[in-house]
Amino acid sequence: MQTSISQASDSVKFCVAWWFKHHRKGNNYPISFMLLNIKESCVVAHQVKSRKASSWIPPNAYALKFDVVGLASGAPGNAGIGGVLRNSSGLMLGMFSLYVGSGDSRMAEMLAIHKAISLCAHSTALIGKEIGIVSDSAEAVLCVNAAGVRNLAFMNIIQEIQQCLFILGNKRVIFNFRSSNSLPDSLAKNGSGKGANFVIWEL
Repeated sequence: MQTSISQASDSVKFCVAWWFKHHRKGNNYPISFMLLNIKESCVVAHQVKSRKASSWIPPNAYALKFDVVGLASGAPGNAGIGGVLRNSSGLMLGMFSLYVGSGDSRMAEMLAIHKAISLCAHSTALIGKEIGIVSDSAEAVLCVNAAGVRNLAFMNIIQEIQQCLFILGNKRVIFNFRSSNSLPDSLAKNGSGKGANFVIWEL
């Protein structure tokens, strides 16, 4: 599957924002602002107040929110996963966009949850923190949260996810229909289109 112009544009924005964030002195903009305002944050030198994407709903009952998306171009087809970890102010603390091989959307959704939880569980700064892993796949969330559900196709992944949840303090994965905004969706599409794989992690 060929990468669309919009997917390619998103990939370029990610790379430009990440470079300016870590290689330009005096750049105090959060990554979230830079992605939304490439020209102002990477070219204009004056301070601009950070603002969030209007379609994103900040966490309320938990301090951090990790929106994840997994999708495939067929059944099976090229599959990609994407996710964005943000605090209640919309500041991005991490993100990922990965191609995960050939599979269906169920596989991709499980792998997206697995990747997000693995990143959190291996970060000592997040142990004990309130974190919501949010997916719009009811089936994937049910498999991960319900101890009585046994999906043989994803048994190893589910066991690893539950181990990571235990490390984090028995956090639960949350189902929220159409919870993810365009950014994690673009990250997953970039992955399924075999775009540049990356994991950006501030923690």
